[in-house]
Formats: sequence, C-alpha cells, structure tokens
Amino acid sequence: MTGFFLAAAAMLAAARGDHQAALMAPTELLAEQHHASLQRWLSPLGLDVVLLSGKLKKREREARMAQVADGSARIHGSLRSGEGTLALDGKLGWRDDPASGKSTPLVLNVRGSNVLASDTRDLHAVIDPDLVVRYAAGQPLAVSGTVGVPSARIDLERLDQGVSTSPDVVVLDPVDPERGVATPLQLDLTLALGDDVRLDGFGLDGTLDGSLRVRARPGSEMLASGTLEVGGRYTAYGQKLDISRGRLVWTGSPIADPLLDIRAQREVGDVTAGIDVSGRASRIALIEDLVRFIRRQHGVWFATCDDVAKWHGKQR
Repeated sequence: MTGFFLAAAAMLAAARGDHQAALMAPTELLAEQHHASLQRWLSPLGLDVVLLSGKLKKREREARMAQVADGSARIHGSLRSGEGTLALDGKLGWRDDPASGKSTPLVLNVRGSNVLASDTRDLHAVIDPDLVVRYAAGQPLAVSGTVGVPSARIDLERLDQGVSTSPDVVVLDPVDPERGVATPLQLDLTLALGDDVRLDGFGLDGTLDGSLRVRARPGSEMLASGTLEVGGRYTAYGQKLDISRGRLVWTGSPIADPLLDIRAQREVGDVTAGIDVSGRASRIALIEDLVRFIRRQHGVWFATCDDVAKWHGKQR
C-alpha cells in the first residue's frame, strides 16, 4: 500500500498545482478499490474523483468523461539503474481525437543513457534507449526507436539453457496458456551495438558489433535488416582459431535465418588451416540434421584428417 499512498500524495500535489492526474490499475477490482479510497480522502477537499473502466456503458462512460475537461494526463518519471537514468515522458488520453476520430490512450517516450538493463550471470547489458511506445484498446502495442548497447557480456550457453524452476517451488496459481491472451506487438526497432559487446560460450570467445533493424507485425514473422560483425577466437576440434571474417547479414529476411559468412583459421608455420561457414543458417541446420542421420547408420565412420593419416599408416 505504500506505493498507493505515494501515488495519492502525488495526485494531490498535481491537483493543488491546477493539474489533472490519472492512476492506472491492472484490474477493474483494484481500480474500484483505489477509487473508493481516493474519494474518501480527496472529495472532502473539493476534488472530483472519476472512475473509468471497460465495463461502463457508453452513456455512463461519456458522462464521466465530461467531468474531465481536458481528457488527458501527462506522464513524467525517471528511474536510476546502474550508473544511468531512464526518463519517461508521455501522455495518457481517454478521449478520441476529434480530428482523426482515432483513440491513442497512451504515448510514452522512453529515453536513457548508460542504463543497466540486465545484470545476471547469463546477461549483463548497459543500454541507451530512445523509444516511443503507443497503445490503444484493440490495437497492437507499438514500439519504435533505437536501443544502443555500448557494452554487454553475454553467456551463450546459459542463455541457451534458459531458467529452470527450483524443485522446491510450488505454483499456487498456474497460468493456463490456452486462457492467457498475449498482447499483439508491432515493432520497429534498431539495435546499435557498441565496441564493448562480448560473447562467450559454445567455443566462442569474441566480440559483436554492428547495427540491426528489427520489424514485426502481429501474425507475421519477425524480419531484420543490417549486418553484425563477429570477432575474436573460436575453439574447434581442440584448436583455437582466430576469426578472420565474421559477418551475419539480414536483408529484410527472417531474424532466425541470417546469411552467414564466417572464416576462422590458425597459422602453423607456412600452413594455414581453418573452417569456413557460408550460407543461410536454415540451410546449415539442414546439413546438421543430415549428418546426425548419417551417424546413425551402420558402418559410417566420421574421421578427422589426423584419423585418416593414422589409418593409412596402419595399412602399410
């Protein structure tokens, strides 16, 4: 309840400054409870407290909105995280725009610099967001803008494993996936990586930089455009190889299927040996499936060059 008391005090301060204030609640039941409390506290001070909820009939809703002259409220806020600050600024409206006839209840600007977005064992990331979030009832949640990532540490193997539930956890109110309704998302986001983004895991100890624009619409596959560069070292077949060329390219293609152009090599004297990976990620996955199928067949031998040399030596 401490947060609610602070919100009520902030609303009172806004009203005394000849401004309006709005309090949003996640459920109608909680909204009704907060409305009753605010009425008890603020009505004796001559302040109007109006409840707007989805279950109101049109005529009653219009009558209550008429009590609010402007039909909108400003949103201001800030949050410190790490060494940075995230600033929020926007507008909450509950009336249709008379010019367009369209409703845009929420427009939120999210900006920040050196904001600590994640600090876990699998992901440590500092970001510079510059985003606009829009939402209207019955419409997708729209997110657009740029997220700069000046520095990050990514543990690929931990991310791949995900987060498991501890055996002593008891879920009292499990979520039914068939009943849950996900909010549709419309995304137009540019990810700009800085020069201090590092990757570790699955044999890779490297860096990642570049820029990627990601777009998504409800009911459609997420698409991307841009290029990411991978550098550093890759361990394969027990050997540490230097990545001399590492490019992941998207040309308005599905984000899960980039064009790979990777060369990792090692020089030993006058000999340069290494591996080349090129082509679509989806096609490489097909080759992996084929190799797994072949391995299950009787009499198939997968050998390295060293294995072949040893076998040839035994034949003499």
